[in-house]
Amino acid sequence: MTSKEYEKTLNIAFNEYRKNNPQDLLNGSKYFNQIGSTLLEDIEYSQQLKIKEQILNKLFENFTSVLSPSIFGSPKITEYRFKVEFVTSYNPKFEPFNRFGQRKKGNFSWVVDLDEYVLIEKDIFKKARQVYDYAISLGLNGYDLRMNKGDLRYITIKHYKDSSMLVITSDNQDERFNQLIDYAKVLGFNSIYWLQNSTKHDSFEGEVIKFEGVEFINIPMFINSNKYDFLVGPFTFFQNNIYCFEVLLEYLNKFIESQEFSSKTLFDLYSGVGLFGIVFAKYFNNIKSVDIVKDSIDLGIKISQLNNIKNIEFEARDIKDMSFTKNRDSVVIVDPPRNGLEEKGLINIMEIEPEYLIYISCNPITLKKDLCKLTEKYNILDLKYFDTFPQTYHVESLCIMKRK
Repeated sequence: MTSKEYEKTLNIAFNEYRKNNPQDLLNGSKYFNQIGSTLLEDIEYSQQLKIKEQILNKLFENFTSVLSPSIFGSPKITEYRFKVEFVTSYNPKFEPFNRFGQRKKGNFSWVVDLDEYVLIEKDIFKKARQVYDYAISLGLNGYDLRMNKGDLRYITIKHYKDSSMLVITSDNQDERFNQLIDYAKVLGFNSIYWLQNSTKHDSFEGEVIKFEGVEFINIPMFINSNKYDFLVGPFTFFQNNIYCFEVLLEYLNKFIESQEFSSKTLFDLYSGVGLFGIVFAKYFNNIKSVDIVKDSIDLGIKISQLNNIKNIEFEARDIKDMSFTKNRDSVVIVDPPRNGLEEKGLINIMEIEPEYLIYISCNPITLKKDLCKLTEKYNILDLKYFDTFPQTYHVESLCIMKRK
């Protein structure tokens, strides 16, 4: 099954539920049927979970005959997103000419002008919209993607509890952006970045022109009452539903705590800023954290120092360029991107031959593909799903394996 086929299967299942249960459907928010990031608002949350679990169990049925996979719901089903990118567009053919929002479902070039968005906190959305409205009042325009010209391209929010970062992405260095930054400071953002992207590549990322406030925002996470502080910058990858990811970490912590790993090495591969290595460092003799993005590794070093973690070693390397020495008395945690481990990642694991392999996946299709190879040498001990993206088709999976 491909990713498109999996999505189609989910789509059929949800539409079948709608057809058979019209009396139970919810109204949804103002824009849920127009944008692609809130597809399931009309279905009661317990039913969203039930349908996802059924489809996932069917997908993994060849691997889980003796297991009982189940899905964990998110503590928050709205206002949960850590990061949201809002497109700022300009199109002189259709009013309003300037728009702030997200792509229309099925039409990448059309931006739905939003005055609410249920997946981030109301107050922080209001501030983001105020920044945009002030930009327009200064005479700055959004970006015309068809003509590749304009002023303001993206307004990106990173927000969790008391920490907030605003990222303004422009096409140029118009002096009026300094006024916009001053206005955003008054609104109370802890960190404000101004980036410039003058390329045809449609992205919020770009060259840093200026920043105000703190360089990194602090993200506190609590695992079994233990507090860990993480730092996030404008380009840092971090989990987008921290509330639900804490549930996953607590579940995994119970397994790791139940084992005797104090003499073992933990390989934290595709590590980002080293979240897993830092959270579970106390259970292992030493940690080796590897990621391709040097900025993430540099930030991971700062975070480990912030949390007084002394047994962790970071390395900025591309997994595809690495070879590993056999270490059968070890544990490997992998959290790869959506395309999964791919051939080289699988080779690396087989080179290490760890006693335990823990696989966190944001794509069940590539997880299944990788399991076809991994289960030649590993038994699946546990498989659980975590609904890190309520109102969407996406889930996070946790698979714990042991060498045969």
